[in-house]
Amino acid sequence: MCLQHSINNLLQSELFSPASLADIARELDALESAQLDPGTRLRGETSSQNVDESGFFSVQGEREVHRIEKREIANRFLGSFDYSR
Repeated sequence: MCLQHSINNLLQSELFSPASLADIARELDALESAQLDPGTRLRGETSSQNVDESGFFSVQGEREVHRIEKREIANRFLGSFDYSR
């Protein structure tokens, strides 16, 4: 789980678990499926297009995790910023 460990190390917290990363991949699969014409099938239609059984993520999956990571970093920085000065 290189993605999980690299992101969690960068954030210095356990924000992402294997389950949460798999949820992100499933959400991306659902969004992608919604864009397809009815009846269109992707290769490996019963499995995720954004994560495989060994835990490797697609570029889209990694991009989504990084988008969430950026939001978390911003929230942490802005949440600790002293606006009274």
